[in-house]
Amino acid sequence: MTGAPPVKRPLVLVVDDEPGIQSLIGETLSQAGFEVEAVSTGQEAVTRFPLLKPDLVLMDVLLPGMNGFAACSLLRRLPQAAHVPIVFMTSFEDTESVERAYEAGATDFMSKPFNPLILGHRVRYLLRAGAALRELSRSKEHLAHAQHLAQVGSWEWDLAKRQLRVSERAAIILGLSIREFSGSLDEFLSLAPAAVGGLFKSVLEGSFVPHHPSRQDHTLTMPDGEQRTVSLQARALPAEDGRTVVSLTGTVQDITERRRIEEHIHHLAYYDSLTGLPNRLLFRDRAQQALAAAKRHEAMLGILFLDIDRFKFINDSLGHSAGDALLKQVAERIMEAIRASDSVVRPGTSETAGAVARLGGDEFTILLPDLRQPDHASGIARRILSAIANPFLVEGREVFITGSIGISLHPSDGENLEELLKNADTAMYQAKNEGRNNYQFYSRSMNEMAADRLALENDLRRAIERHELRLHYQPLVDIHTGLVIGVEALLRWAHPTRGLLPPGRFVDLVEEIGLGQAVGEWVLETACRETAPWQSADGRPLIVAVNVSNAQFSDRGLVTRLSRLLRETGFASSRLELELTETIMMPQPEEAAAVLQQLKGMGLRLALDDFGTGYSSIGHLRTLPFDTVKIDRSFITEVATNATDATIAEAMITMAHARDLRVLAEGIETVPQLSLLRQLGCDEVQGYLFSPPVPADSIPPLLTGPIVPRG
Repeated sequence: MTGAPPVKRPLVLVVDDEPGIQSLIGETLSQAGFEVEAVSTGQEAVTRFPLLKPDLVLMDVLLPGMNGFAACSLLRRLPQAAHVPIVFMTSFEDTESVERAYEAGATDFMSKPFNPLILGHRVRYLLRAGAALRELSRSKEHLAHAQHLAQVGSWEWDLAKRQLRVSERAAIILGLSIREFSGSLDEFLSLAPAAVGGLFKSVLEGSFVPHHPSRQDHTLTMPDGEQRTVSLQARALPAEDGRTVVSLTGTVQDITERRRIEEHIHHLAYYDSLTGLPNRLLFRDRAQQALAAAKRHEAMLGILFLDIDRFKFINDSLGHSAGDALLKQVAERIMEAIRASDSVVRPGTSETAGAVARLGGDEFTILLPDLRQPDHASGIARRILSAIANPFLVEGREVFITGSIGISLHPSDGENLEELLKNADTAMYQAKNEGRNNYQFYSRSMNEMAADRLALENDLRRAIERHELRLHYQPLVDIHTGLVIGVEALLRWAHPTRGLLPPGRFVDLVEEIGLGQAVGEWVLETACRETAPWQSADGRPLIVAVNVSNAQFSDRGLVTRLSRLLRETGFASSRLELELTETIMMPQPEEAAAVLQQLKGMGLRLALDDFGTGYSSIGHLRTLPFDTVKIDRSFITEVATNATDATIAEAMITMAHARDLRVLAEGIETVPQLSLLRQLGCDEVQGYLFSPPVPADSIPPLLTGPIVPRG
């Protein structure tokens, strides 16, 4: 049993002398379900048309030999081409070219460069419209039905009788009552809305040339206030002599919905659906235009590449809906920040001319055409960073973020858009390497750093399986007895060619490439196994402090994993101290507090790391179940020589003791620092004065008695 015959695919004849355009259109339309034949000249189109019998013709205006207008005129003389849609593809947008196109018999035209995403829809629509018009010519019954479906009405004006016949569908489209109209042109013009009458008269006045249709599209305001887009087309019909016009016939089409769909498709293709900003495609198009203008005028052009710092953590912590809401607010802040800039805003307007775009995720670009000097680019970068540094209100929560910006300039940093974008991206990563929340201009040396960073990233992905990670331990010393009462586990990477790398060289990269969870678990498990037998000289079990990153803390499986780890290793929960910074509280304070209570309920110790550097440390002392606070080294460095730092340290110690918390001072390097902190009542110290971080086998000798300061 044979199946049904295959459905014939509509055939589109492409007339263009550029092979690249032929190939692009052919591939686009083939994917959209059309057959495509291509020729390079107007003469070929006229010759092959009767053989191919295409359903639609896409024709360029500028062709070798016979131009598109002439070819269209010849095609319209062929019986087979009478009702086939002929669409011009042109970069011309002047009235004269449009008029010549319609005079030659064109059905429609589209501007170059065209959007491949819209082309298939446009061709399909034109084929439907062409089919409707063919049906129109066959039968009045079919005409009425087709008019209803396609929102097309018809009209005819008999010049001899001065009678105007308007179909019911045309009257409805034009906002008229057919019953009130007797057929007089003057009556029609008096009944029709002023805009309709003016449109109709202008079309009629341009239609007195046989075989040369006239068309106008116009947005009309109907009597009820509705906005309607109408396409009015007219053609003069000659007498038998072929010269004398005896009547005018035409169509009225409501293209409101078509225009709305086209605008919607255009918006989807060129604009980011979340922020409403131009997307990557539109940014590239506008940047290419701006770059071409900069080359013509020998002007400077800049591109800013902005990436939100630690956005993945915020997105994972708050959820994707909150992340989306934050991105929308960031886009608004960027727009506000650059509106006042002469380097971005078009002269005489408040528009940013599509200067800001969202490339995807948390990446934004800002185009700076006609840049007068590099300082203007840095000024805009500072304004943007300042704008997004202010707190955001997202779903009832305050959220703090920063950004990193890379800047590239034409012509110094690149002659084409690809170079400029790549170099701005490279500079942005350098800004992150410099500590985030800053901007960097591109320099050629950054390419070497970027290549080095990529190599380091590739090596880091294999570091765990190759057993290259190490833990070093730094003693935590009782300030009064000198005994080592604990150690802090600190990550190191034994790179096969670069040697032993400190965490500052790779920890941020661990988070960026998504290894934070895996590395964090390795650190916890390794610390528990390596330190299990250690105890202080006075017989007390040794405390082991491990840093927990924000990404680890925000993971919902943290409590479960820690419980399993303690069970599998047999490590006492009372010996494990988790060091956390107060930034864990920023995204979701209530949820974070609940997790801390769960951890405390397991018997774990909790330490507030970098105490004094955050915006609400004192409040956290009152409400959260910490056991220890660690005074950041920035307050310790000059504590013995700077009265202000000494006063601050004393206040911190007093506040912590008021909450029954132990106080540990980080970064102790001198005996005067140690002496003063002992006077101020500090409980524990840590620093190079006693020992740098050392491998695990170097710790047991330090546990036999009081540790002697090295100073």
